[in-house]
Amino acid sequence: GATAAEAEAEAEAEGSSAETLMALLDDPADRDLLARSLENMRELCGTARECGISLLLDAEQSHRQPAIDYIARELMHEFNQGGAPQPTIYQTFQMYMRDANYRLERDLRYAKAKGFMFACKVVRGAYMEAEAERVAELSRMAA
Repeated sequence: GATAAEAEAEAEAEGSSAETLMALLDDPADRDLLARSLENMRELCGTARECGISLLLDAEQSHRQPAIDYIARELMHEFNQGGAPQPTIYQTFQMYMRDANYRLERDLRYAKAKGFMFACKVVRGAYMEAEAERVAELSRMAA
């Protein structure tokens, strides 16, 4: 059986993905977009697995990160199962983001609890400048 820590990680990842994400997506069009994105990515992952290649999922904007995290976990759970010679899908963690360590550890615990291969790319933060520009723009709009 799962340890208490594994069960907690599973509940934490599931709660931070589907429930939190749906709470953020109050617009039905956004929810539809998320569902279509997940279906499109499933098709891509299936083709990638058939071809023996891996896909690296990356988000360039922090405001899209909850959706990317959700999609990555769903796809890793489905496609990175034991017995495969290599992972089909990798998640990218932008380590300049304040919550990057937390998200990385959460997703690693979740993969362990669910029994799938966790695969990721850790980067220093190629998008820091774009994120700073977004914050400045949002600040101007709020003023």
